[in-house]
Amino acid sequence: MTYDEALKSGIAYLEKHSVPNAHFDAEELLLYLAKFSKADFLMHRIDEIPENLENDYVLLLEQRGQRIPLQHIIGEQDFMGLTFLVNSDVLCPRLDTESVVERALQLAGKYENPKILDLCTGSGCIAISMYHFLKQEKKKISVDAVDLSEKALEVAKKNAFSNRAYIEFYQGDLFEPLTTEKKYDMIISNPPYIPSRVIDGLMPEVRDHEPRTALDGDEDGLKFYRLISEQAKNYLAPGGCLVYEIGFNQGEDVSEIMNELGYKNVSIEKDLAQNDRIAYGFL
Repeated sequence: MTYDEALKSGIAYLEKHSVPNAHFDAEELLLYLAKFSKADFLMHRIDEIPENLENDYVLLLEQRGQRIPLQHIIGEQDFMGLTFLVNSDVLCPRLDTESVVERALQLAGKYENPKILDLCTGSGCIAISMYHFLKQEKKKISVDAVDLSEKALEVAKKNAFSNRAYIEFYQGDLFEPLTTEKKYDMIISNPPYIPSRVIDGLMPEVRDHEPRTALDGDEDGLKFYRLISEQAKNYLAPGGCLVYEIGFNQGEDVSEIMNELGYKNVSIEKDLAQNDRIAYGFL
């Protein structure tokens, strides 16, 4: 069997098991095993695939056919041009969240030596990306990150090390492990925001393989926006900014929460798919 034949077989297998983006995933798994770039694959497509690699490919296809996320099988995900370790202890970084980070970077530009806090950090992708790009512009930057999950923080710490980001990590429930003595110029959070009743209807990759605690936003999906918006006032410096990732239909509700709590210039912005994705306001 050639590499090209193996790929066609892989695509057919994933399509049979109703895996979304079957062609992309089958190709990614083969490139990962063969340690090929796409250019390498084109050069070797009619070469015979080694038997051991073919057997390994079948095993990975079976995992993907069971709807284990591609990122969990490969063990990593690109985000903001950086590479992040991922597993079942954290949410896989998503393209939607890049829109949040890009806006947060622009907003952080107004602060001379920004002090930033990332709540519900998960894989650390937001905190690490903020550090990476702001460090190129600022003489001094401080980034702290908090998560309730010890296992998630283990992943985040590895990602910080591999991306040379100096992040102070804290384990606890939202602001619980922090002191109000330190004030932040920006607090960012991608909190759990999916209504509890919706979770069982999500794609198997998300429902069955990502941590429910990172998804479940309680009955209406707004629990953490209420909690964080109220408590953040004790940790933001005057003129500080609170930035959220929000669900596609939560813009009006999150805006109302922030306005009622006294945040100024509250804005809701869209992602590349033109869905509401970013909420921010100033103290």
